[in-house]
Amino acid sequence: MSIISCPIPECSFELGQEIPDVCKNNLLKLHVIHHQSEYKTEAKYEQPKRPKLTPNNTAEEWNLFISKWHNYKKAAKVAPSSITFELIECCVRALRNELTKVYGNSYSVMDEGDLLNAIKRQAVLEEKSLVSRFNLHSMKQEPNEPVRTFVNRIKGQAHICKLKVPCPSCNFAEVDYSDEIIRDVITRGINDETIRISLFCDKNRDMSLEDTIAYIEALEKRKKAASQRLRNGGSTVSASQPQSYTKKCPQCGQVVNYGKGVERNCPVCSIIDLF
Repeated sequence: MSIISCPIPECSFELGQEIPDVCKNNLLKLHVIHHQSEYKTEAKYEQPKRPKLTPNNTAEEWNLFISKWHNYKKAAKVAPSSITFELIECCVRALRNELTKVYGNSYSVMDEGDLLNAIKRQAVLEEKSLVSRFNLHSMKQEPNEPVRTFVNRIKGQAHICKLKVPCPSCNFAEVDYSDEIIRDVITRGINDETIRISLFCDKNRDMSLEDTIAYIEALEKRKKAASQRLRNGGSTVSASQPQSYTKKCPQCGQVVNYGKGVERNCPVCSIIDLF
């Protein structure tokens, strides 16, 4: 009987002399199958999709594209040398044509920051801050729209408005007052008048933005739960309906039922206030 080794060079597997030759071939086949399963190519994961940018975007749509672009760079592990190419490929043909008309072929050798600025000038419809702020203060909550969704829409518009002022104490810092404006827009734009009145009547007259959102969200949930109970009220038994009880009289031993329309006194010995 001979010793049979695995044909793969880095494998030290051997079948010794003590194993009958008739079994060795089958054992070696099983071992090779095991190697084949190890060397199988792993399933390829789905490649992240490159975000697309068209002409005539609002400032909010541009901010959304920037967020998608940064996520794509991270997910696709874009090399620094490929960033310009990948960013150009994000632009649809019409937008690339506009870039070529304005910058010729020079935009293809720009770094990321300069190229983003060039693309923004061609892809975004600039809006005056006065118009942006008017649109912000005109926002309304849609019927059945959760307050969190409404707030997210407001925050997107507020980001465009650049609600910042220079710090009065120094020349370098800026003070962001967007939370106060967003809170006022929420209060004015919520769809439910009763929730707005409750908010006005609450004893906390100086709620933060997050407290205001949580307060409105809690009221929305309560109203939704109450509406659900009213819809199901016809098929459920009222929790306030009197129940029936039994108790043995401590004086005569008589078992007495107590419920709707039944006296509290024992009917045999007339003990008072049995229950």
